[in-house]
Amino acid sequence: MIDLPREILTVICTHNNPETLLEELSKKIGTGFNGDFCLVLADKKSLDSLASGFWHASGSSFHLNVEFLSDPIIQDLWMVDRVVAIAELADSSNWSIPVKAILGVRTEFQGQANGLILLGLAQSHQWTDQEADLLKEIRDQLAIAFTLVTKKVIEPIPNPTVLSQGNINSVIPLVKRLYDLTRRQLEEERKLNEMKDEIIAII
Repeated sequence: MIDLPREILTVICTHNNPETLLEELSKKIGTGFNGDFCLVLADKKSLDSLASGFWHASGSSFHLNVEFLSDPIIQDLWMVDRVVAIAELADSSNWSIPVKAILGVRTEFQGQANGLILLGLAQSHQWTDQEADLLKEIRDQLAIAFTLVTKKVIEPIPNPTVLSQGNINSVIPLVKRLYDLTRRQLEEERKLNEMKDEIIAII
């Protein structure tokens, strides 16, 4: 069976294109869960500022729109800090693809919601505790990826071979490097904003 957390770390640590990272991650998650589709949304809830990645088992496309983002399920996912599992969706009128079962969770970075992971099936499905636990296990990795994409900070790891050695502990330093890289950029932005505030106060 695929080691999904390690596979996701491999993608994050070796990918160098923020424009396609989310699409690659959605494919990895969708196939890892044997889903019919996977949608990942990064950072913002408004249509204009969203970064997204979508994968469908049959190659179908998905179009984000205001109706979808306003769907009660999507709104619920942004609001709650838990996995949302729906075995049989009552109303899918806001979805542009066939969907019956939904498994989703929001991601957080530094205490702020910064994205969603959404898995779907075209048929009804009773989600298991193992599936929910796996989604919770990978959401911290996706939170890092979402921040890297929205901040346009992508730095591939020069030696990704360590990720194939089977010991997940060996990749912790790589994840820490990605986290530290993002944290430094956020700190620089904070200082820049403080300088702007000082200039405004003087004016």
